[in-house]
Amino acid sequence: MLVVSAYDFEDLSYPRPELPTRMEGDLKSVLEFLFENRWPIRFHCTY
Repeated sequence: MLVVSAYDFEDLSYPRPELPTRMEGDLKSVLEFLFENRWPIRFHCTY
């Protein structure tokens, strides 16, 4: 896991968690780093 604030709990027996507002900024900087270095990503969403 690269960004803890964007963690997807993947447990559909519980209500969708409210993710922190800082998640987008945390995730953006990590994705920019990966893209700049041409590293592949796999984006997974359950909700």
